[in-house]
Amino acid sequence: MQKTIKSAVLVILFLVIFLKSGLCHDLGDTSQVKELIPQLISAYENFNYEKSASLLEVALQNLHSFSNTEVEQIYLYGALLAFNEGNTERTSHYFWEILRIDPSYTVDPVNTPPKMLSIFQKTKIEYLEDLNRRLQVTEMTNHNPPFPWRAMLFPGWEQWHRGYKTKGISLAFGGLATITGAVISIIQTEQRRDAYQQETDPNLIPPLYDTYHDAYQRQFYFGYAFVAIWAFSQFDLAVWSQDQLNLKASITPDSRNMFYPAVHLNLRF
Repeated sequence: MQKTIKSAVLVILFLVIFLKSGLCHDLGDTSQVKELIPQLISAYENFNYEKSASLLEVALQNLHSFSNTEVEQIYLYGALLAFNEGNTERTSHYFWEILRIDPSYTVDPVNTPPKMLSIFQKTKIEYLEDLNRRLQVTEMTNHNPPFPWRAMLFPGWEQWHRGYKTKGISLAFGGLATITGAVISIIQTEQRRDAYQQETDPNLIPPLYDTYHDAYQRQFYFGYAFVAIWAFSQFDLAVWSQDQLNLKASITPDSRNMFYPAVHLNLRF
C-alpha cells in the first residue's frame, strides 16, 4: 500500500514539474515573439533587408501571438519589403490583409513613396468594392428571410430569435399555459367521466355530471385560446416583429480625405 502511495506521489510530482517547465517555456517563447516587431523595424530602418525578411517570416508564423495593431505593423513592413523588391502583387497582398483587419486603415501620404501609395489606393478600392458586394449579398439575404419555422412549432419562439425578448416570453408563456390547461382538462375530463358513469347514487349523479361537463368544455376553451395565441404570433411576425436589422452599404468619396475612398454602412433598426 505504501509503495503504491509513493509511486502516485512521484507521478504527481513529475507531472507538476513537467507542466511548470512547459509553462515557463511558453512564457519565454511569448516574450521572444513579442520582441520580433522591434527587431523587424530596427533591421528595416538600418537597411538590413535580409534580416528583415527573416524576422518577417517568423512573425508571420506567429500572428496569433500579436494584437490586431501589431499584426497591421507586421503586414505594413511586409508590404515595404515587397515594394523594395519590386513585387507589386505581394505588396498589394499585404495591404489587403491590413484592410481585412481595419477597412478604414490609411498610410501616411507624405512619407509613403508615390508608387506605393498608388498601390495602396488601388488595393483599398478593390477591397471596398469586394466588401460592398459581400454586404449587398447580406442585404439581399436579409430582405428574403428564411421561413419562420420556429413560429410554426411554438408561439413566441421566432419573436425571441429576432430579438423581441419580452414579446417572445409573453407569447411562449401564454402558449405554455394554454397547453398545460388543455392537458389538465383532458385528464380531468377522463377522470370525472369515469366517476360520473360509475356512480350509482341518484343524488350524486347530477353534480358529478356537471363537473365532468365543465372539464369537457374547458379543454376546448384552452385549445381555442392556444390557437388564438398561435395565430396572433403569426400575424405579429408579419406586421410588427419583422427582422430588426436592415443593412446597406455603399462606397463613396470621403470629402475629409482626398487620398482614400470610404465605406459607409447604414444600419436601420
